[in-house]
Amino acid sequence: MGLTSRDGRAEFIALALASAETARELGAPIVPGIAAAQAALESRYGDSRLALANNLLGIKAGQSWAGPTLDLPTREWVAPTEQPLRAGHWITVTARWRRYASWADCFVDYGKIIARLSWYADAAEAAKRGDARAFLEGLLAKPNGPGAADDEPGWATDPSYREKVLGIAEQWGLV
Repeated sequence: MGLTSRDGRAEFIALALASAETARELGAPIVPGIAAAQAALESRYGDSRLALANNLLGIKAGQSWAGPTLDLPTREWVAPTEQPLRAGHWITVTARWRRYASWADCFVDYGKIIARLSWYADAAEAAKRGDARAFLEGLLAKPNGPGAADDEPGWATDPSYREKVLGIAEQWGLV
C-alpha cells in the first residue's frame, strides 16, 4: 500500500479499523481499535511483504491451515528462560504465513483464533465488554508455572509489544 506519509498511515488506520469492525460485526471477539493498532505495528502500516498477502496481523500457518501460504523471514524474541545462559535476544527465522483474499478475511480469522485458543479466553471476554486495554492484556504471554513450558503463549514474542500497540492506538485515538 506504500503508506509511509502521515496521510498514508491515517488512511491505513481507517481502512484497517473498518475491516476490523466488519469482522466484529460478523462475530469476531475482538476490539477493533486494538486490532487496527496491531495491524499497523505488524504490517508497518501496510508496507510489509506480508501485507501484500493481506496478512496484517502476522498470523502464521500451522499444520492445520489448509489455505494458501507464503514463506518469509521474521524476527523472534528468545526469552532468557528458553536459553538460560543467555540474556533475551532476537533471532531471525523463516516462517510460513497465512495468505488472505482480503483484510476483512484476515481480521475474521484473527477473531477465530482468539475464540478457539484457550489462552486467549481473557481477550475474548474483554472484547465482549469492549475493554480495549484488557483485550490487549489477554493477548500477551502469561507465565503460569516454574518453566517456559508452563507459560501460555502470546500473540507476539516482542517483550515491548504491549507498549508498542498501545502507543499506536493512543496516537490514532483508537483507545
